[in-house]
Amino acid sequence: MTTPHDPGGPPGYVLNWELPAHRQPFPGGTLPGWTREYDPEQYHQNPALPNEPQVRPAATEEEPVRAGSHSVRFQLYRGDKRINCGVRSELAGDYGSPGEERWYGFSVYFPETWLPDRAPESVTQWHQDSGAPTGSPPLGLITQDGKWHIGQRDWNSSSVGLNDAGLCALRQWTDWVFHVKWAPDERDGLLEIWKDGATVAPFVQGYRVHTTSEAATRHAIKIGVYKLAWNTAAFGDIPVGSDCGSREDDDSTQSRRVMYHDELRITDGTGNLEAVAPPGGRPPPVS
Repeated sequence: MTTPHDPGGPPGYVLNWELPAHRQPFPGGTLPGWTREYDPEQYHQNPALPNEPQVRPAATEEEPVRAGSHSVRFQLYRGDKRINCGVRSELAGDYGSPGEERWYGFSVYFPETWLPDRAPESVTQWHQDSGAPTGSPPLGLITQDGKWHIGQRDWNSSSVGLNDAGLCALRQWTDWVFHVKWAPDERDGLLEIWKDGATVAPFVQGYRVHTTSEAATRHAIKIGVYKLAWNTAAFGDIPVGSDCGSREDDDSTQSRRVMYHDELRITDGTGNLEAVAPPGGRPPPVS
């Protein structure tokens, strides 16, 4: 059986939410090979969708689906409970074995409520194992000010550089493929990215880059929403000097994020673009 950390070659690991066994654990449980990084007891109330959990499967009769009949819905509010030092609604794939190369394909959908915000959020990220330097991950798919960004950590300064990847389209799916060779030396590291089938500059064929620290040997994929600025609203119970880092200014102009994720595929280095790209043509925008 394939898992996020041991996907094998094509067809690799597939999480497209079509199997009842993938949907049944939610909202209180999680999937084999995944860690729950959300609060299963947190339910949100609003007139349109009362009693909404942070994570649940979504069905095509009512909600957007990239392919097949189901996707997964993530919801996060300012003031939600902190999970692992941050306000997040995520699923984390098990840390991979020391295999160094991966292909990842998936699709993300934002409803009309995903309004521009000067405070960034991660919607998919890859985090280093606990033996490596803590803090920001080496790679993330981020939105800010209504735009997509590719986030890359500078291991010398711990800062994160953002590469503009175009405007966020609402009410339609955006397909992504990431080809990564995790390596601390830019001569060995590789990062190639496609958005809706087109390459994202400068991450084109053969782009060499320092992708991780020397201490990191494993990287977990996390899907869902993590909003750094909202940590401030939940910092009341963190003692000074804890491992959760310093307080951040909350400059967010939004208080709620809802997104959908679908058609996740992962292979080892023997995969390719076609093996992990979301299948078929992209569906039309949802009215």
